[in-house]
This record gives sequence, structure tokens and C-alpha cells, in this order.
Amino acid sequence: HCIYNEVKGGFSTVVDGFAVAEHLRKNHKDLFNTLVSTKVRYRFVDKDVILENWGEIIELDENKNPKHIRHSPRLDYVPILDKNKLEKFYKARRLFSKLCASKKFELKFRLETGDVIMFDNHRTLHGRTSFDQNEGKRFLKGCYIDHDSTEGKLRHLERKFKLKWKK
Repeated sequence: HCIYNEVKGGFSTVVDGFAVAEHLRKNHKDLFNTLVSTKVRYRFVDKDVILENWGEIIELDENKNPKHIRHSPRLDYVPILDKNKLEKFYKARRLFSKLCASKKFELKFRLETGDVIMFDNHRTLHGRTSFDQNEGKRFLKGCYIDHDSTEGKLRHLERKFKLKWKK
């Protein structure tokens, strides 16, 4: 939710990760297969929650359609792979990142005061361009309803109270 935005930059960016996945499947089948078959660990920890997930960058459903996109190089831990598979994984991840940052897949727009944007984090990649903080005020308020927040809160409580719940 854009509370106010007085700066010239700071444009919001969104990418349909499913469209990028389908582009890879059609044009780079070998690299697509690497991204749908290599599990990566993602982990974020702060004082209130532990979010952790293992999964492919492109997760497919039972019909081989994209179900979930995971792309956060600052939070991922690349698995231990043999040299050839690791090189191929990095090549595939680089291409995926490049496509996500390309004008072909990116929508860029300015949020104005009062605007609200909602999207599914399992499909949509999002970010913003740079801006000068000295130009004026800019305040965006985020609210996340994470698919994995319930499990993350449970792990936090287990840690806090030294408990182990049966699953």
C-alpha cells in the first residue's frame, strides 16, 4: 500500500515467473530441466520467525505446469552437486535471473499515494528501482500472508519454548 510517494524513482517492478518458466521450457529445455529438478534451500531468520524451504526454482504440479517460483539469490543455499551439474545449475539460474530482469518480462510502474498492489509470491517476482531519499518522502506499507508463515511461526515457538511438536 503506497501511503505516499514524492520521489521520482522507486518504480515498482513485477515479473510473471510462470511466463519466464514457460519461455525457458520452450527455448532452453535443458536448462529448464535443471531448474525443475534441483532442490535449493531457502532460509530467512529474524527474532520472530524462521522461514525455511527446500524446493526447485521452478516447481511443477502433477500436470507438469508451473506451480511455484522460488527466486531469491540472497536467501538461497546452493546444494552440493558434482562440478558439471553445479556449472549447469549456475548457468540455468543466471539465465533465469537475466530473463526476470529483462524488459521482455518485467512490468515497471509508479505507485501513487493510495495505490494498493496484491500478488501471489508463488508466481510473481517483485522489486523496485532505486530512488534518492533526499528528494522527498516515500512510504510503502507491506502486508504478507505467506504460505509458509504458519510453519515458520511454529518453528519459532519450538525454539523459544524448547518444544518439539508431533507432525
